[in-house]
Amino acid sequence: MTSMREKIARAIYHGTPRNKPWDLLSAYKREQYVHEAHAVLDALMEPTEGMVAAMDEHSGTIAPECAYQAGIQAARDGA
Repeated sequence: MTSMREKIARAIYHGTPRNKPWDLLSAYKREQYVHEAHAVLDALMEPTEGMVAAMDEHSGTIAPECAYQAGIQAARDGA
């Protein structure tokens, strides 16, 4: 299973047009994107009030992963 950090690193890499597939990057280059992904995860460790509100709104009524997704979506929407 791919870690969330690697998923984010790949998303950062593929966020702009690239010439190489991820698997052809050097380990050094991949690690640079993994460091950026770690920074993203650090930011998510401190949810905004809007994220917490979205998660609270969905907690208990749906699966925990859906509440988590609601919090992340709130962040994407600028909360």
